[in-house]
Formats: sequence, structure tokens, C-alpha cells
Amino acid sequence: MKLKPIGDLIAQLKSTADGTPLSIILDAFEQALADKATVSSAIIIDEANKFTTWSTDYPKELDSLLSFFVAVTKQENLTHVLLLTSDYGYVNWLEQGIGKTFYNVQVIGDFPVKEARKFYNTRVPNPVSEEDWKQVYEVCGGNAGLLIRAAKPNLQTALTDIITTVRPSVERGLEPSIDAGFTAQQQVLQAMVRENLLAYRPYSTWATDIEVDAFGPKRREVVTPPTPAHLHCMRELELPDEPPADTGADSAPSDSELAAVRKAMKDAEGEICKVKDKLDKIETAITTAKTADDIEEVRYLRDEKRQLREELKQLWEVLKKRLDKELLLMQSEASAA
Repeated sequence: MKLKPIGDLIAQLKSTADGTPLSIILDAFEQALADKATVSSAIIIDEANKFTTWSTDYPKELDSLLSFFVAVTKQENLTHVLLLTSDYGYVNWLEQGIGKTFYNVQVIGDFPVKEARKFYNTRVPNPVSEEDWKQVYEVCGGNAGLLIRAAKPNLQTALTDIITTVRPSVERGLEPSIDAGFTAQQQVLQAMVRENLLAYRPYSTWATDIEVDAFGPKRREVVTPPTPAHLHCMRELELPDEPPADTGADSAPSDSELAAVRKAMKDAEGEICKVKDKLDKIETAITTAKTADDIEEVRYLRDEKRQLREELKQLWEVLKKRLDKELLLMQSEASAA
């Protein structure tokens, strides 16, 4: 099924957007189209991460909206669509809905240290001292929002307020829970991103707060705390005590036990590689279907992709359990020796 004409997409969206902020956007865009000879239009949506809730609440409307964005940009070249957010996890969500070939990510990032100090000095009556600046930068880094919050008459109170606000979410998010996805190695990172404890930072020529070398020669994403305040609170966390060593006289596991566990791990790793290969092929097929504007095929492939990801998640859990068993056997072997 081909993408619908622009007029049909707008009409479909307006039928479900009546009385909402989206209807205002559509009205303004229609007016811009009517004035195209003299007006160059652009759709700019702030807090675009709010669309993530549509995945469960308004899936049909979300599909229509994303199709509309693709149509007015790639298909008809009518406008630019700028989706603004401070939520780094939003980019990963958008990839599932549109695909990397249909959008470009740019990160503004934080101020480098010198620019951060200059910015902070514009918010306070007198230039900050070297000693005070070290405290400010430790908590706020170059984050403009945090620097503004710290620009108060009582610096210590301002910094304490920032830390007090952030610390509970850091401590709460780092406590494993049954349903948070902490049972498999690959799920830990995703769970921390969902909890806004970590952020995927894609390479961007706009950002200067992270050295280019950090992204590697292939400019891969790096994982960082979402703000310097989160990093500060993470540094303050106390690691749990090591469990007491087992002094029991357990007998050493047999070679056959270890061999069986390692074979099972190898089998699981092989299955994981197969599923990953399938996911790569699905991703390529989705890109091809999108290029051909075959929305029906894209939907089918996305369903298959979701099933494969669930299968991959289960395989990672199996591998993690087998890895834990191998470690226990090796510890038992070492203590018996």
C-alpha cells in the first residue's frame, strides 16, 4: 500500500485531532501550503518525546502522524519537520517508528567548560570565584538549565537543591526490579535509558561538550549520564558490600559439568547470532519497503521484528543464567582446590 496523498493524510489526522494542539499545527501547515509562493514553512514540535505515549494510547493516530511527517519531507519536499526533545531515549523510539534513513539527529549538547563559566557569570551579579566554580561545574557541568538553577544568591543551597532533586531518581533507578529488565545483560542498559539514568549520545557536529575521539573512528553512539548532576549523584553512591566468602567444603565440579554448561552457552550464543542476522535482514527489508512506500509491508516487517527482539531477549536471559551457572561452578572448583 502506497503512502496516501498529503490532503488525505491531513484530513485523516484532523479527524482525530480536533480540539487538540495537533489540530492547530495542521491548520497552520495548511495555511502555509496555501501561501507557498511567499512562505517557506517548517513544522517545529517541542517536547516531541510526548509522542512515545501514543504507541500504546493512540497507535493508529501515531502511524498516521509519522506517515505524514515522511510524506511532507521525503515524498513531497514541502517542509522540514523539527522534533525537539531533551530525552535521548526518544531517538531510539523514533528509529522503531520511522527508521534511520528518514531522519537526521543533531545534538546541541552542553557548554564546554570555558563557555559554561562565561554563561554562568552572565546569570550572577559578580564573576564566580575559582573555588565556587569548581563546585558549580562538578554538579552542573555545562548544562545550561542546571547552571541557571545554580545561579542563586546562596550557592550551596542551590547546588543542594539540584542534588536533592536528582539523587532519588538515581538511587531508585539503580535498584533492580523484577519487571524492569535487569535479568539479562543486554536489558540492563535499555532499562537504565528508560529510567533516564543513562543516555545514548549520537555523534553530532553541533555538540562540543564531548571530544570527537570519544565516538571512535566510526562515530558510534556513546553512553553518558543524561546530565552532569546525574553523574555527580552516581559518584556519591555507595557500592553494596561484597557477599561473605563461602567457606564450605563443597566438592569440586566435574569436568563434564563445566563442559556441559559451556556447550550450552555456546549453543545459546549461536542462536543469538542467528536471530541478530535475521534482525539485520529485517532492517534492510524495512528500509527497502519504506523506499517503495509500501506501508503494509513495513507494518508486517515491524511485527516480525518485534517478535525477533522478544526472542532475542529470551535468549539473552538464557545465556545470562548459563553464565551465572558457569561462574558458580568455577568458584566451587577454586574453593575446593
